[in-house]
Amino acid sequence: MNQPHKKHDHAETHNPSRQTDRLLAQPASEPASATRMTKPHHEQIAERAHGIWQRGGSLPDQELETWLKAEGELTDESAKV
Repeated sequence: MNQPHKKHDHAETHNPSRQTDRLLAQPASEPASATRMTKPHHEQIAERAHGIWQRGGSLPDQELETWLKAEGELTDESAKV
């Protein structure tokens, strides 16, 4: 089967301003340090928070505080890797 020959637009590939526009339209890559830090998963936070809650004496009404502490610890740990 013969396929029609596709014309190549030399104006776009040889026009420096078009190439610059195309490069500027691409999203900037994040620094390596930003990509290493990952947000902990819900299950990881829940497990860590449960451990914190148990070690803290299993006090009532501490859900938010222990969740935030667990999330912060896990985030800090992932940033160090």
